[in-house]
Amino acid sequence: MAEVIKGLENVEAPSDDWPFLYLLGRGISTFYLTLIGAFAAISVLSIGIAAPEMFRFRGKPLGGIDIEMFLFGLAFLLLETKSVTEMNLVWGVTWVTSAVVFGSILLTLLLSTILMQLFSLPGWLCSGGLVLSLLISYSVPTHALLGHDLPATLLLSGGLIGLPIFFASTCFALRFKTRAAVEIAFGWNLIGAVAGGLLEFSSMAIGFRNLALVALVAYLGAFVIAWFVRQPVTAVDENLQPDLATSAA
Repeated sequence: MAEVIKGLENVEAPSDDWPFLYLLGRGISTFYLTLIGAFAAISVLSIGIAAPEMFRFRGKPLGGIDIEMFLFGLAFLLLETKSVTEMNLVWGVTWVTSAVVFGSILLTLLLSTILMQLFSLPGWLCSGGLVLSLLISYSVPTHALLGHDLPATLLLSGGLIGLPIFFASTCFALRFKTRAAVEIAFGWNLIGAVAGGLLEFSSMAIGFRNLALVALVAYLGAFVIAWFVRQPVTAVDENLQPDLATSAA
Protein backbone atom coordinates (compact mmCIF):
# COMPACT_ATOMS: atom_id res chain seq x y z
CA MET A 1 0.00 0.00 0.00
CA ALA A 2 2.83 2.34 0.87
CA GLU A 3 4.42 1.64 -2.52
CA VAL A 4 1.17 2.56 -4.31
CA ILE A 5 0.87 5.82 -2.39
CA LYS A 6 4.52 6.59 -3.07
CA GLY A 7 3.98 6.02 -6.78
CA LEU A 8 1.12 8.53 -6.80
CA GLU A 9 3.08 11.37 -5.22
CA ASN A 10 3.70 13.10 -8.55
CA VAL A 11 0.25 12.50 -10.00
CA GLU A 12 -1.65 15.75 -10.57
CA ALA A 13 -5.27 15.80 -9.45
CA PRO A 14 -7.78 16.79 -12.16
CA SER A 15 -9.34 20.25 -11.89
CA ASP A 16 -11.74 22.48 -13.81
CA ASP A 17 -8.84 23.85 -15.80
CA TRP A 18 -7.17 20.46 -16.34
CA PRO A 19 -9.94 17.79 -16.29
CA PHE A 20 -7.88 14.89 -17.64
CA LEU A 21 -8.65 11.86 -15.49
CA TYR A 22 -6.55 9.54 -17.64
CA LEU A 23 -3.28 11.52 -17.45
CA LEU A 24 -0.74 11.25 -14.65
CA GLY A 25 0.57 14.76 -15.22
CA ARG A 26 0.64 17.68 -17.62
CA GLY A 27 2.13 17.05 -21.03
CA ILE A 28 1.40 15.68 -24.48
CA SER A 29 2.35 12.03 -24.90
CA THR A 30 4.26 10.66 -27.88
CA PHE A 31 1.08 8.96 -29.03
CA TYR A 32 -0.80 12.26 -29.33
CA LEU A 33 2.18 14.03 -30.87
CA THR A 34 2.32 11.32 -33.52
CA LEU A 35 -1.38 11.75 -34.24
CA ILE A 36 -1.00 15.54 -34.49
CA GLY A 37 1.90 15.18 -36.91
CA ALA A 38 0.05 12.60 -39.01
CA PHE A 39 -3.13 14.69 -39.27
CA ALA A 40 -1.12 17.82 -40.09
CA ALA A 41 0.81 16.04 -42.82
CA ILE A 42 -2.36 14.54 -44.31
CA SER A 43 -4.07 17.95 -44.27
CA VAL A 44 -1.18 19.74 -45.99
CA LEU A 45 -0.78 16.98 -48.57
CA SER A 46 -4.51 16.88 -49.31
CA ILE A 47 -4.69 20.64 -49.74
CA GLY A 48 -1.59 20.62 -51.95
CA ILE A 49 -3.18 18.04 -54.23
CA ALA A 50 -6.73 19.41 -54.26
CA ALA A 51 -5.91 23.13 -54.32
CA PRO A 52 -2.28 23.79 -55.34
CA GLU A 53 -3.17 27.44 -55.90
CA MET A 54 -3.27 27.81 -52.11
CA PHE A 55 0.53 27.58 -52.10
CA ARG A 56 1.23 29.29 -55.41
CA PHE A 57 -0.27 32.71 -55.97
CA ARG A 58 0.73 35.38 -58.46
CA GLY A 59 3.37 33.02 -59.83
CA LYS A 60 5.39 32.88 -56.61
CA PRO A 61 5.83 29.65 -54.62
CA LEU A 62 4.33 30.08 -51.14
CA GLY A 63 3.40 33.62 -52.18
CA GLY A 64 -0.24 32.98 -51.49
CA ILE A 65 0.10 32.08 -47.81
CA ASP A 66 -2.17 34.43 -45.90
CA ILE A 67 -0.75 34.24 -42.39
CA GLU A 68 -3.21 36.80 -41.07
CA MET A 69 -6.27 34.78 -42.11
CA PHE A 70 -4.53 31.60 -40.91
CA LEU A 71 -4.10 33.09 -37.42
CA PHE A 72 -7.74 34.21 -37.33
CA GLY A 73 -8.89 30.66 -38.03
CA LEU A 74 -6.48 29.11 -35.52
CA ALA A 75 -7.50 31.45 -32.69
CA PHE A 76 -11.22 31.01 -33.37
CA LEU A 77 -11.03 27.21 -32.95
CA LEU A 78 -9.16 27.62 -29.68
CA LEU A 79 -11.87 29.95 -28.38
CA GLU A 80 -14.55 27.47 -29.40
CA THR A 81 -12.76 24.59 -27.64
CA LYS A 82 -12.32 26.59 -24.45
CA SER A 83 -15.99 27.60 -24.52
CA VAL A 84 -17.30 24.06 -25.00
CA THR A 85 -15.13 22.67 -22.18
CA GLU A 86 -16.04 25.38 -19.70
CA MET A 87 -19.74 25.15 -20.47
CA ASN A 88 -19.60 21.37 -19.98
CA LEU A 89 -18.50 22.08 -16.42
CA VAL A 90 -21.27 24.65 -15.91
CA TRP A 91 -24.19 22.93 -17.64
CA GLY A 92 -23.14 19.29 -17.62
CA VAL A 93 -22.29 17.13 -20.62
CA THR A 94 -25.72 17.32 -22.25
CA TRP A 95 -27.43 18.87 -25.24
CA VAL A 96 -27.83 22.00 -23.10
CA THR A 97 -24.10 22.65 -23.39
CA SER A 98 -24.23 22.52 -27.18
CA ALA A 99 -27.31 24.76 -27.20
CA VAL A 100 -25.67 27.38 -24.97
CA VAL A 101 -22.27 27.37 -26.69
CA PHE A 102 -23.25 27.18 -30.34
CA GLY A 103 -26.38 29.23 -29.83
CA SER A 104 -24.27 32.01 -28.31
CA ILE A 105 -21.71 31.77 -31.11
CA LEU A 106 -24.27 31.82 -33.93
CA LEU A 107 -26.30 34.63 -32.36
CA THR A 108 -23.16 36.67 -31.80
CA LEU A 109 -21.99 36.13 -35.38
CA LEU A 110 -25.41 37.21 -36.67
CA LEU A 111 -25.42 40.37 -34.57
CA SER A 112 -21.85 41.26 -35.53
CA THR A 113 -22.63 40.73 -39.22
CA ILE A 114 -25.67 43.00 -39.06
CA LEU A 115 -23.78 45.64 -37.08
CA MET A 116 -20.82 45.63 -39.45
CA GLN A 117 -23.14 46.03 -42.42
CA LEU A 118 -24.89 49.00 -40.81
CA PHE A 119 -22.09 50.85 -39.04
CA SER A 120 -18.71 49.23 -39.88
CA LEU A 121 -17.02 49.60 -36.49
CA PRO A 122 -13.49 51.10 -36.51
CA GLY A 123 -10.57 48.70 -36.36
CA TRP A 124 -9.13 50.07 -33.13
CA LEU A 125 -12.42 49.48 -31.32
CA CYS A 126 -12.76 45.91 -32.63
CA SER A 127 -9.17 44.93 -31.85
CA GLY A 128 -9.21 46.63 -28.44
CA GLY A 129 -12.51 44.97 -27.55
CA LEU A 130 -11.14 41.59 -28.61
CA VAL A 131 -8.02 41.90 -26.46
CA LEU A 132 -10.04 43.07 -23.45
CA SER A 133 -12.68 40.34 -23.81
CA LEU A 134 -9.99 37.64 -24.08
CA LEU A 135 -8.35 38.90 -20.91
CA ILE A 136 -11.74 38.80 -19.18
CA SER A 137 -12.31 35.27 -20.48
CA TYR A 138 -8.94 34.24 -19.07
CA SER A 139 -9.48 35.98 -15.71
CA VAL A 140 -13.00 34.76 -14.91
CA PRO A 141 -12.90 31.26 -13.35
CA THR A 142 -15.49 28.74 -14.44
CA HIS A 143 -16.91 28.34 -10.93
CA ALA A 144 -17.87 32.03 -10.98
CA LEU A 145 -20.78 31.05 -13.25
CA LEU A 146 -22.17 28.62 -10.69
CA GLY A 147 -24.55 29.36 -7.83
CA HIS A 148 -26.84 31.69 -9.80
CA ASP A 149 -30.39 31.20 -10.97
CA LEU A 150 -31.00 29.90 -14.49
CA PRO A 151 -31.49 33.26 -16.28
CA ALA A 152 -28.37 34.75 -14.66
CA THR A 153 -26.25 31.70 -15.46
CA LEU A 154 -27.47 31.73 -19.05
CA LEU A 155 -26.73 35.46 -19.39
CA LEU A 156 -23.25 35.16 -17.86
CA SER A 157 -22.42 32.11 -19.98
CA GLY A 158 -23.58 33.80 -23.17
CA GLY A 159 -21.63 36.95 -22.35
CA LEU A 160 -18.42 35.10 -21.51
CA ILE A 161 -18.61 33.17 -24.78
CA GLY A 162 -20.13 35.86 -26.95
CA LEU A 163 -17.90 38.88 -26.28
CA PRO A 164 -14.65 37.44 -27.70
CA ILE A 165 -16.54 35.88 -30.61
CA PHE A 166 -18.26 39.18 -31.40
CA PHE A 167 -15.06 41.21 -31.58
CA ALA A 168 -13.18 38.38 -33.33
CA SER A 169 -15.79 38.26 -36.08
CA THR A 170 -15.76 42.04 -36.55
CA CYS A 171 -11.95 42.05 -36.78
CA PHE A 172 -12.12 39.22 -39.28
CA ALA A 173 -14.71 41.03 -41.39
CA LEU A 174 -12.63 44.22 -41.53
CA ARG A 175 -9.57 42.36 -42.77
CA PHE A 176 -11.34 39.87 -45.02
CA LYS A 177 -12.95 42.59 -47.11
CA THR A 178 -9.50 43.89 -48.09
CA ARG A 179 -8.70 40.66 -49.93
CA ALA A 180 -8.85 40.60 -53.69
CA ALA A 181 -8.70 36.79 -53.92
CA VAL A 182 -11.32 35.98 -51.30
CA GLU A 183 -11.27 32.25 -52.05
CA ILE A 184 -7.58 32.09 -51.16
CA ALA A 185 -8.09 34.12 -47.98
CA PHE A 186 -11.02 32.00 -46.85
CA GLY A 187 -9.07 28.84 -47.67
CA TRP A 188 -6.23 29.91 -45.41
CA ASN A 189 -8.75 30.80 -42.72
CA LEU A 190 -10.07 27.23 -42.85
CA ILE A 191 -6.53 25.82 -42.81
CA GLY A 192 -5.89 27.88 -39.70
CA ALA A 193 -9.01 26.38 -38.15
CA VAL A 194 -7.59 22.90 -38.79
CA ALA A 195 -4.32 23.96 -37.13
CA GLY A 196 -6.30 25.35 -34.20
CA GLY A 197 -8.07 22.02 -33.86
CA LEU A 198 -4.72 20.25 -33.63
CA LEU A 199 -3.38 22.86 -31.22
CA GLU A 200 -6.26 22.03 -28.87
CA PHE A 201 -4.15 19.08 -27.67
CA SER A 202 -1.87 21.60 -25.97
CA SER A 203 -4.52 21.89 -23.26
CA MET A 204 -3.12 18.61 -21.89
CA ALA A 205 0.01 20.54 -21.01
CA ILE A 206 -1.19 24.08 -20.30
CA GLY A 207 -4.84 23.61 -19.32
CA PHE A 208 -7.95 24.97 -21.00
CA ARG A 209 -7.81 28.38 -19.35
CA ASN A 210 -4.51 29.21 -21.03
CA LEU A 211 -5.99 28.54 -24.45
CA ALA A 212 -7.39 32.08 -24.17
CA LEU A 213 -3.82 33.40 -23.93
CA VAL A 214 -2.71 31.30 -26.92
CA ALA A 215 -5.64 32.70 -28.90
CA LEU A 216 -4.70 36.20 -27.75
CA VAL A 217 -1.12 35.74 -29.02
CA ALA A 218 -2.48 34.54 -32.38
CA TYR A 219 -4.78 37.55 -32.70
CA LEU A 220 -2.00 39.94 -31.69
CA GLY A 221 0.16 38.34 -34.38
CA ALA A 222 -2.60 38.98 -36.91
CA PHE A 223 -2.86 42.61 -35.77
CA VAL A 224 0.90 43.10 -36.15
CA ILE A 225 0.78 41.70 -39.67
CA ALA A 226 -2.18 43.95 -40.51
CA TRP A 227 -0.28 46.97 -39.17
CA PHE A 228 3.08 46.41 -40.88
CA VAL A 229 1.85 44.74 -44.03
CA ARG A 230 -0.99 47.04 -44.93
CA GLN A 231 -3.01 45.53 -47.73
CA PRO A 232 -4.92 48.03 -49.84
CA VAL A 233 -8.67 47.66 -49.91
CA THR A 234 -9.61 45.98 -53.17
CA ALA A 235 -13.04 45.68 -54.68
CA VAL A 236 -14.69 42.44 -53.60
CA ASP A 237 -17.65 40.70 -55.14
CA GLU A 238 -20.73 42.31 -53.62
CA ASN A 239 -22.39 38.90 -53.27
CA LEU A 240 -19.73 37.88 -50.76
CA GLN A 241 -20.10 40.88 -48.46
CA PRO A 242 -23.07 39.73 -46.30
CA ASP A 243 -21.21 36.59 -45.25
CA LEU A 244 -17.97 38.15 -44.06
CA ALA A 245 -18.44 37.92 -40.31
CA THR A 246 -20.27 34.60 -40.46
CA SER A 247 -17.19 32.85 -41.86
CA ALA A 248 -14.78 31.18 -39.45
CA ALA A 249 -13.56 34.16 -37.44
